[in-house]
Amino acid sequence: MLGESNIVLNKIESAVLATIQSALTDEVLNRFREDLLTHLSATSVKYLLCDFSGLDLLDIDEYQSVQKICQMAQLMGVTSIIVGLSPGLAATIVDYDIDTKNIRFALNIDEGLLLVREGG
Repeated sequence: MLGESNIVLNKIESAVLATIQSALTDEVLNRFREDLLTHLSATSVKYLLCDFSGLDLLDIDEYQSVQKICQMAQLMGVTSIIVGLSPGLAATIVDYDIDTKNIRFALNIDEGLLLVREGG
């Protein structure tokens, strides 16, 4: 686990798996951003899998913060795939008409890794 972010980063194949295990406070999101970008610059991965399966709630601001982190990863040549969205979180993203461009989605980690193996 990196710092106090409660987001674990693991390298799997050509991806970094970010497992979110706590509420996404501003402090957690800032630490995640710093740790992830440092990790990406030190490794040669092509994909970021953000695992949301540990989240019960996600507000618009938290999602948009994660989206910005994914955009930062994209500028570093990394494709982001969000996995493990609950039906409620998926509905919230759609209900609020949140832009999901440039981010891929998969049902779970296994499906996300399948996308990685297929080249995104």
